[in-house]
Amino acid sequence: MKNFVFDRAALHRMSSDELRDFNRVIVGILKARRADEAAKYCMGDTVTFIARGLRYTGTVWKINRATITVNCNGGRIWRVSPNLLKKVEQKIKA
Repeated sequence: MKNFVFDRAALHRMSSDELRDFNRVIVGILKARRADEAAKYCMGDTVTFIARGLRYTGTVWKINRATITVNCNGGRIWRVSPNLLKKVEQKIKA
């Protein structure tokens, strides 16, 4: 984390209600970021990702709230977090 000062003692001083409110704010921020990441992809895009130490390439098949469903070569279906995907640039034949 860059330039972030975290005060654990302040968290311990917070009431349960304050901690729940704080959690809701953090979860809301994370959901918004995930939605921003997912918005970068469209159905039919070719993407790549690494899972279990192997690189997979496939086509975006469905865009869900938390994941993107990718249909990989060979017919394997993966649900992948958008922040793990990289778009493959298609070369246009002239």
